[in-house]
Amino acid sequence: MSSKELSKTRKLGFGDIANGSALSYAHFVMLAYKFLKGDTFSSVEAEGYVSGVTVTRMFDLFRRIISADIQEIRKKEKIGGEGETVEGDESMFSKRKNNRGRRLRGGGWVVGGVKKGGRKRVRLSIVKHRDQETLGEFIQKNIDGKSCYFSDEWAATEKPARRHFAYYDTVCHKKWFRDRQTDVHTNTTEATWRVVKAFVPRRRFGKDTLQQSL
Repeated sequence: MSSKELSKTRKLGFGDIANGSALSYAHFVMLAYKFLKGDTFSSVEAEGYVSGVTVTRMFDLFRRIISADIQEIRKKEKIGGEGETVEGDESMFSKRKNNRGRRLRGGGWVVGGVKKGGRKRVRLSIVKHRDQETLGEFIQKNIDGKSCYFSDEWAATEKPARRHFAYYDTVCHKKWFRDRQTDVHTNTTEATWRVVKAFVPRRRFGKDTLQQSL
């Protein structure tokens, strides 16, 4: 479904969305509530009010609509700014066989930025590579250049970060997670990864579905 089609969908009524199915308005509202509450697909299906096919279809629609709205917001606003600090990092999202052991193909790298202090704001995006060009593009699109920016010592980050930000510093994770001399760290971003990975079902760690869940 294209962004234009999603834009039209946000303006449709219940009758348009449920056209051709036996979904009642009460069940539609229930599914929307449970989706926003963070209930899992399996727990909703187990309740037996609607079929697993319907749960999958509606949850997927909700994700697409919210994802489209978030993308529109991101085009207009950047996180950070003068006097504010943003932490940057990358993390691999991938499935494991039987939830343990070696990683399976089909996931992807996610690059993120988290504004520290006060109301935390986050930007996340799945990327094909962690090279200088890709990370530089993410930084320019999502983070205000007047920010103070902290990251680990991943080499591809340094040039675009020094070029874009008013102040840039790093922490060497081979030595410590928080630099004892400068107090630079990326602990806020590391904590964000844990929360996001706990929230996003592992079955959605595939390349085609992960971006919709971020």
